[in-house]
Amino acid sequence: MAKVIAREAVATTTKSNEDQSKSESVKFTLQVKAIFRKTDDSVVSNLPKKQNISMYVFTRDLDCKCPKIKVKKSYLILGSDDEGPANALGIGENSIVIEWRDEWYRRLRKYQRQTCD
Repeated sequence: MAKVIAREAVATTTKSNEDQSKSESVKFTLQVKAIFRKTDDSVVSNLPKKQNISMYVFTRDLDCKCPKIKVKKSYLILGSDDEGPANALGIGENSIVIEWRDEWYRRLRKYQRQTCD
């Protein structure tokens, strides 16, 4: 779970498997509030809570009719972080970003405890 604290348009180079391509994207600066599940090679694997990290979203993905990502709102982010530049989260078509609801925190911590046992 992370809170969006800034937004800016940038040109990025992606690390896709097919080729290195340059495209327009939007850079969101996130303040990580909680990490519920992570892998060893994840960008957030050794990230302490309340640390800032960049998240990149292609402008073509922001043009859809999906709910807009807003500054000063918190979001639950699900997906892999290999869709963006190194040391940043990349949001692509296989990722899910939904506005955070406070009642989810207890449920996700419970789920986390169950999966760790």
